[in-house]
Amino acid sequence: RRPRRRGGRPGRPAVGDGRIVFVTNQEFADGGNGAGGDLRTLTQTGGVRFAYGLEEKVKAIGPSRADFDDDPFAEIPVVTTNPNTHGGNLVLVDTQGEVETIKQGRVKPGSVAVGSFSGDRDRVFFIESGTRDIRRITPETDTGAVTVSGGKTKAQGLAGIVDIDGDNETEIVFGGNGPQGNSNTVNFIDDDGSLVGTGQQYGSNNGAGVGSATDFDGDGVARVPIVDGNQRITLVNASGDTTELAGGSAAKKSPLGVTDFDNDENSEIVFLGTNGNLKYVDEVGELNVVVEPTDEDGESFDGIKP
Repeated sequence: RRPRRRGGRPGRPAVGDGRIVFVTNQEFADGGNGAGGDLRTLTQTGGVRFAYGLEEKVKAIGPSRADFDDDPFAEIPVVTTNPNTHGGNLVLVDTQGEVETIKQGRVKPGSVAVGSFSGDRDRVFFIESGTRDIRRITPETDTGAVTVSGGKTKAQGLAGIVDIDGDNETEIVFGGNGPQGNSNTVNFIDDDGSLVGTGQQYGSNNGAGVGSATDFDGDGVARVPIVDGNQRITLVNASGDTTELAGGSAAKKSPLGVTDFDNDENSEIVFLGTNGNLKYVDEVGELNVVVEPTDEDGESFDGIKP
């Protein structure tokens, strides 16, 4: 049976895979977790399919940018509900339904990231629910998490492990507290371990309004998509300079996704409109066209909650 189209929030799938991964907030007709929290994929043709095999409800999604178990498929790191702890469990899933639970609880249901920091191997980065420290873990060894933020970030959401300042080294980019303690701002941990702030604030009514930091113009330097306090979608660079992409109170103050949904080798920014519909910004930094994807019947994905 075709799933109902309502319910969900955008995730952060790998750039260039022609899909949007999201979490349902209402029950889909083909089963799942009942009240929502299922991991789903929206394809270019408007089909919504389930292919992940998770039983627990999903609270957050990371990008599928690394293969940790040496099979042909990149895993998606997700945070699932754990009723016995303050926070969730860290889980890896792939499109073949293979599920691996990492021995790591107390994960903040915000966002997770994958990448290499300070010349290290690819690891999964997450936010610890109690301290809101940024930590990293190696799924292959599962030997325990290491704190990388030094207890000074009070992070709300991770934007990625990327080069944001143009020094050819990766930084840990996040939304949270800056060097001066100002909250709800875009910041990064530099490769030397120092905390650097951009001073730019994001909206956070429905979670941290930040998305995956991405090189949108091919210059090798990433910028962070955010929903600002006026519900505009903007890009933020390391210096705090902004580029507005969609104004006029376009988006809910909630997390953003980044993917190449239309397979044109350029990244789109996925967001929730103020009416709850799933949308994305195409031709980022140029035409900035707002597109509203539809299902196989030509209907929008409405009734969506962050």
